[in-house]
Amino acid sequence: PSKDYVNIEIKGDAKIEGITIYNALGQAVYKTDVKSSSKTMIETSSLSSGMYNIQISTDKGMIYRKVDIIK
Repeated sequence: PSKDYVNIEIKGDAKIEGITIYNALGQAVYKTDVKSSSKTMIETSSLSSGMYNIQISTDKGMIYRKVDIIK
């Protein structure tokens, strides 16, 4: 679970290029580009409590994860 921030770190040689967070209805509620980094932190304080899907675009492909935001 997360409250105000989500830390994302990719192991190996993949680099993060972008992150999109979707709510339970499949609507994009957050989107950002990342400058070829293996880790980043996302501020989630503006999101309501609930389950979200995170789509991480890397130079090696897509990664999908779920995160539970608790306020």
